[in-house]
Amino acid sequence: MVACPFCEDKKVRTHFPDVVALKDHVKHEHDAQELNCSPFYRFETAFRNYAARYMLALADNDAEAFDVSTLFETHRAAMEDILNHFGLPLRFFVTLRADLTKIQDDDELAVFNHYLNSHVRTVWTLDEARRALERACEELSARLENYQESASGLALAGIHACEIHVGRLRPSQVGCAGVDLPEELRKKSCILNVRDGLRDDEKDKCFMFSVLAGLHPATGYKRLRASSYRDKAHLYKWNVPFPVSFPRDVKKFEEDNDISVNVFGYDLEGKFVYPLKIVNEEKPKKHVDLLLINDHFVLISDFSKLFPGPPLAAETLQALYAGLPEAEHVRKALELL
Repeated sequence: MVACPFCEDKKVRTHFPDVVALKDHVKHEHDAQELNCSPFYRFETAFRNYAARYMLALADNDAEAFDVSTLFETHRAAMEDILNHFGLPLRFFVTLRADLTKIQDDDELAVFNHYLNSHVRTVWTLDEARRALERACEELSARLENYQESASGLALAGIHACEIHVGRLRPSQVGCAGVDLPEELRKKSCILNVRDGLRDDEKDKCFMFSVLAGLHPATGYKRLRASSYRDKAHLYKWNVPFPVSFPRDVKKFEEDNDISVNVFGYDLEGKFVYPLKIVNEEKPKKHVDLLLINDHFVLISDFSKLFPGPPLAAETLQALYAGLPEAEHVRKALELL
């Protein structure tokens, strides 16, 4: 028997003898579009052509209904095809609907329906999509295992649906010279905002000047002047438009020049820094840390001086960027006191 995951608003799910019967029900009762050569159905959202939801229904006797890794391995090609044909770049996350059982005090077997969500990920290429799906599989496997361990007596009865939520990504155009930094950032000596002496055609090139200031540091008042870095621009390939599209053009610049760039955001109300883009490995002597605030890049010349506490390890920042639970304890350290 296979349950209809789309009848979730009913107290008792509708069951069917096989997937063929389920497909007929879904088509006529839920107006879902069956994809060609794919076990997934597509549901349009209110934001037509900008977001979509894809769902795979699993039967009780499907082997992949009892193991997350088997589920992803069995349907990986279909998942990759969904992301590729929706149109890159995009953001997506995966949801599993699972039934967990528990024996009650009266020896009755109770069934609980749970939703397990992966983190939202941004992908620009099919290779990135493949890696993101691998991470989603690892996350969901770990969350299901942790849930069963933390909730005594719960056991997986089966995964009855897998959803992929997809949204189109409109890259942010970043580059503006007319931004005034908040006071708490201005008083930080490690924050460098190159804005003096910019020509008219350079006022949307804050990314370029921030990178040059990090790789070719000047001293004294010259640190703020564009003329201190202008003659160094020819040393690098700038095969990106200005203003840049973040993070796509930043990643392209890294690849073209064998340079690593970390980018952090800033919460104006909470007054704390958070990672937006963290590299897996920093390039020796060819690495810069940037702060992105109100569509404007500035240089973090010395990351260790940005926070009052001890420096954060690179692996900790990577974990925080990925949204891993074990990194939650470092969020407090990112506040600018």
